[in-house]
Amino acid sequence: MLVSISLNTQVKIHVQALVTDSKLHSCHSRLFRSLLVIAFEIGWWSSVCFTPEKYNLSAIFDGICIFGLSGITVILWVRQYYRHRSNKEELVSKQEKQQNDIVLEEDSPSVEGANEGVSTNLDEANAVTSDNEQLERSFNLKQDKQQIDAVIEEEYSPIEEANKGVGTNLDEANAVNSEGEQVDSSNNQHPLVRKYLSKRLPYLDVIKVILIVAVVFAHCSFSAGSIGETDWSPKIADYTNWLTITGTIIVGPAVATLMNLFFFISGIFTPRSVKSSRTTEEFLFRKLKRLILPTLISYVGLGPLNIYIAYLTTGTDYVYIFQRTVLWFIIFLTWFNLAYAFVMAATAGAGDLAIRSWFGQFFKFDATLYLWIMAAGVFNGFVNWADSGSGNEGLIFGARMFPGNAFPLWNVYFVAGCFAGENGWFDYFEKAIAWTPADSGNRENDEEEQTNQERTNAATKNARNLIYCAYYTLPITVIPASGYLVYLSGTYDGFGWPLVESICEDVLLAIMSLSLIIIILDYTCNKVKTINLTMLMMMQAAYAVYLIHPIVVTCVTSLWVYILRNGFGIDIVFQTSLASSTDLSGGMILFGWIFIVLLTELISWPLSFFVRKLPVLNQII
Repeated sequence: MLVSISLNTQVKIHVQALVTDSKLHSCHSRLFRSLLVIAFEIGWWSSVCFTPEKYNLSAIFDGICIFGLSGITVILWVRQYYRHRSNKEELVSKQEKQQNDIVLEEDSPSVEGANEGVSTNLDEANAVTSDNEQLERSFNLKQDKQQIDAVIEEEYSPIEEANKGVGTNLDEANAVNSEGEQVDSSNNQHPLVRKYLSKRLPYLDVIKVILIVAVVFAHCSFSAGSIGETDWSPKIADYTNWLTITGTIIVGPAVATLMNLFFFISGIFTPRSVKSSRTTEEFLFRKLKRLILPTLISYVGLGPLNIYIAYLTTGTDYVYIFQRTVLWFIIFLTWFNLAYAFVMAATAGAGDLAIRSWFGQFFKFDATLYLWIMAAGVFNGFVNWADSGSGNEGLIFGARMFPGNAFPLWNVYFVAGCFAGENGWFDYFEKAIAWTPADSGNRENDEEEQTNQERTNAATKNARNLIYCAYYTLPITVIPASGYLVYLSGTYDGFGWPLVESICEDVLLAIMSLSLIIIILDYTCNKVKTINLTMLMMMQAAYAVYLIHPIVVTCVTSLWVYILRNGFGIDIVFQTSLASSTDLSGGMILFGWIFIVLLTELISWPLSFFVRKLPVLNQII
């Protein structure tokens, strides 16, 4: 009863703040801008989903977004260049004025005094000139350092000095390690590795490398005959086989977790990036330069080249078309960052603060997260059902909606990442609360333990329970989620499931993916304390791997088709422009899958590491 009264009182206070805040009714309100973003997303999705596929609105949106944002990026780049140039000219003008003032400052009547004055003035002028030269060099170094820091921030997503605990100091994190676990601080580490570890915890960057490896693995599996298909690479064994069944059980749920975790990690550093930028324009320039310009290069260059190689392999007549390959994720991430900047650029009124306070009370790092993610899973199931019923293969930006992996959940995880970055959710992982018992049972330190226990607030206890819950929930949900996915895939054609079945499967996958994400973050944070030089190089190359691996997959798959035709004498026939249903033995499918996966991974990572160091590309990748 008391809880009910308290909640009702809180709701009344929030509603009163919303009603009395006049800013909410203007375009300067964050709530109003958030509603605009939501309305745009719903209208955008509805227009693409329910418009006949012959109009190809998805491709139209692709072109408008990529070319439009690329033009904006170039304009911002020019503005940044002239602003930098203007600052340098202003500095030079200031230096010249200081020199003239010093020379004309004193005029002695005697010759000796004049000579002494001239000598003094010359010495002072030389000193000022030296100081000004040093100041100019310092200015240039400062500008270069800002650019380098921006690149480092985007590449490594630094952990220290982030908002409210995203960056716990490495020594503090090590202090709460479980007994017997220590970071390797020996002098055998490479200097670059030692420098990296002195500034940040490596676990999020390691997770990103693992996710990129998994993305490449999944796309190779698609081409080798697993579940799913691509519109940019040849697909072998396009029929039900052991690899499609295995892919349905493993790859399907894994992909749902993988992409959601990508958006969550990306959202973590967005608030920090906004606050570290002097202006909203600077934030947009840094994001667009790194996200949109590589997408443009792929859209007009690498993508069409990829299609040309694929069509050359399958014997299909080639016509130049724009092709984004797998970069739908980059476009979505760009949109989320633009929406975040648009909303946060507004001045927060009393109503906005009331809404934020409400989310602070009911959107916390505790078991209630499962309720939020289940609600998102219901909406996700509806989107998948509507998408399959519309008959449109490519939805927004060509991103296909899969169970547990669609537009609503991406939004939720990106927003949750932003909220986690601002409210210090990662403190709970970095302080190892799930690995340090609340009561160790040591009676010699009862008084000290009691004091520490008193300092442990309810939020920490709830967070510990959430992490424990994730470890228990994952094995309970992964079997029914995967089994139900196999059943529905075998019962219905593709993903054209009834509404109720679609929602049930998406809710199961949403619960499973949240549990797996929490486990991955908690385990890596407490187990990954050091890296080697190879891992550091992979961290640097990860983004470039994501950009260029499609063309590597296509080339390696085409090489395997050539080997099958000329080495094994198997006539691989492509019934469509990219898919072949030529019957292959299970052993041949296995061998081809291993060949494509291993060769693609071995080529993509070293190639990407050196590609990102090329002139111009080293500024945007």
